[in-house]
Parts: sequence; C-alpha cells; structure tokens
Amino acid sequence: MHDCCQGLCCILTNLEERTLLDLLPGRQQERVTRRLMSMANRHQVEIVSMDMWKPYRRAFQTVLPQARIVVDKFHVVRMANEALEKIRKGLRKELKPNQRRTLKGDRKILLKRAHDVSDRERLIMETWTGAFPPALGGLRAQGALLPYLGLYQSAWCRTGSRHLD
Repeated sequence: MHDCCQGLCCILTNLEERTLLDLLPGRQQERVTRRLMSMANRHQVEIVSMDMWKPYRRAFQTVLPQARIVVDKFHVVRMANEALEKIRKGLRKELKPNQRRTLKGDRKILLKRAHDVSDRERLIMETWTGAFPPALGGLRAQGALLPYLGLYQSAWCRTGSRHLD
C-alpha cells in the first residue's frame, strides 16, 4: 500500500497530457522541491495548478520561477461553496420554524447540478432566490465563477440567474 493511502500526499500530474507524474508521500516542502529539481524538463513548465498550501507555493516558486501559479478548480469551487453555505446559514437564522421546514434539505439541493434537480427542489431554490435578495451576491459570484472553471453551473446558479435581471 502506498504511503499516500495513509494520509495527505502531493500528487504531481501533467494537466495537458492528463498523466500522473508522481505521488509523493507527505507534503513536505523539501520533498516536493527535490522531486521538482529532478524533472529534466522543468524549465518548460508554464503553468502550475495547485492548492493554496504555502510550502507548495514556495517549492514551485523556487524550482519553477517561470511558471504561473493558479489555484486548482477543486479548491476554488470548495471556497465558493463554503461562502454560499455561510450565506445560507445566516439567512436560515432569520426564518420562522415553518419556513425552515419548507427549506429542509436545502444545502444539498443548492449544490446539485441543474439537470439533477427535481421540480420540488427547483421550487426550494426559487424560494431562496426570491425571498432573500442578500443571497443574490453569492449567487452572482458562484454563477460567474464556475463557467470560467469549465465546470457545470449548479442548479442554484441557473435558477437564481433568472432573478438577477
């Protein structure tokens, strides 16, 4: 069993060719730096997509100073979803108990893909977007962000976009 199965690890891939370069056990900056230094074509690397962990950033800046660093899609989407969750929780606090029951299960619904949403779930999303104008800022941000990442627009974005005009 590979050490990466036991905890966090560094996954190095070639995004263009969609190939795995290496799995490094642990996330130590020194280990990542050594592995990057061993790459024969490291001077040809133009873009690095990574999470926002500072030791990774330092390793890549040291060994691949010519490469542009961008945050990977997974972490950007996670941050967007966390921001929407904060908005949702804040707005739920303002609701009466019967309103909360109406929106039961809303968290999972708001993160669903548009084509996976039932009519009942779509109604719940429309309730959110119609009743809570402050949520539109979060909607607008997620709706604008995800298409640029080449990802689906969540059902929350698609439903809410009708209310943004």
